[in-house]
Amino acid sequence: MNIYIWPTLLLISALLMVFLEVFIPSAGLIPLMALGLAGTSLWSAFQVSYLTGLVFLMIELALMPIVVLLAAMLWPHTPMARFFMLKPPGQSDHPSTYNDQNGYQSDLLALIGQVGFAMTDLKPGGTVEVANQPLDALTDEGFIKAETAVKVVGTRQSQLLVRSYIIKG
Repeated sequence: MNIYIWPTLLLISALLMVFLEVFIPSAGLIPLMALGLAGTSLWSAFQVSYLTGLVFLMIELALMPIVVLLAAMLWPHTPMARFFMLKPPGQSDHPSTYNDQNGYQSDLLALIGQVGFAMTDLKPGGTVEVANQPLDALTDEGFIKAETAVKVVGTRQSQLLVRSYIIKG
């Protein structure tokens, strides 16, 4: 049997354990096992010869950060990561809004040109009621008092952009 088999198998096992630690929460048990496997790999490599031990040490020092970076790059695509991470801007769980391919909320775009009223003071952000829906709004006029009529002139991110509106009667 080849004298390099055990150091190599132990090294591969240690690298696999380091990779798995990123995906499986173990309260430190997996890294402890990986450290033990890496140490045993080095010990068995130094038993073969001093030069073999140094080569395995260099291989471990080079591969450990690469394995950790590879696992860290893959982690955001796992179900556990999606549970912990925030959704990117433009993705909403609210059933009444959805995004088209340009990232604009189509329901908000449909409200441009409609008239409503300010439910709260807009200084510059607040809540307006348009089409019988309370919505977050932003004004570029500085301040709009509550109960003032407003007209939707656009959207900015996920908020309506409104201006005060004088109802002609």
